[in-house]
Amino acid sequence: MEIRIDAAEGQGAPPSDLFISMRIGDMQKQSRFTNSRTFRFPDNADGKGSFGRVELFKRVGHATVGLEGLNDGSSQDLKVPVAFGDAVKQSNYNLRIAMNKNSSTADAQKASAAAKKSRAKARMDAAQKYLQEHRLEELLAETMREVINDKPADPRKYISEKIMSIMAPGANEKAPVSPPVSPGGKAPKKQAMFTDFGNYYS
Repeated sequence: MEIRIDAAEGQGAPPSDLFISMRIGDMQKQSRFTNSRTFRFPDNADGKGSFGRVELFKRVGHATVGLEGLNDGSSQDLKVPVAFGDAVKQSNYNLRIAMNKNSSTADAQKASAAAKKSRAKARMDAAQKYLQEHRLEELLAETMREVINDKPADPRKYISEKIMSIMAPGANEKAPVSPPVSPGGKAPKKQAMFTDFGNYYS
């Protein structure tokens, strides 16, 4: 939802250092106020969308801090010139700024990504093992070659009957063939299913 706040007619221009904030539930939006400001909130934010809180702020001081010189766990002192109320003389408000890099979150994200990759590989290996144990790739490839060569009027029925005939009791089933091993002792990379359809037309 959008909340628009406008200055009432007849009022002068707001000071350049006037800020306005709008809070609904646990969410707060803040910005410099220039006669009109629109804030966007989720619908019924935090289930507390019946009431909102508007606050006006005036800046009393500001300073720029360089973050490049801050390392993990290091800190630096910062003096912010401020002028409270109608005081003409400025004073300094001393702050200390520290940086802590959230390395634990980064490590957790890396570990989660590695675990996800490992689970995906395990699923792929299990699927490939299942296909090899039941000779499904060979079965489907043989069936596809025959259906393309014969071009039956009802290919679905033809495929169904062909598969059932191959798997029928007493059918001559070939023993599973282990993948060849290269001279270096490593099995060649597995190829994707049905990458070469040219053989089906031979």
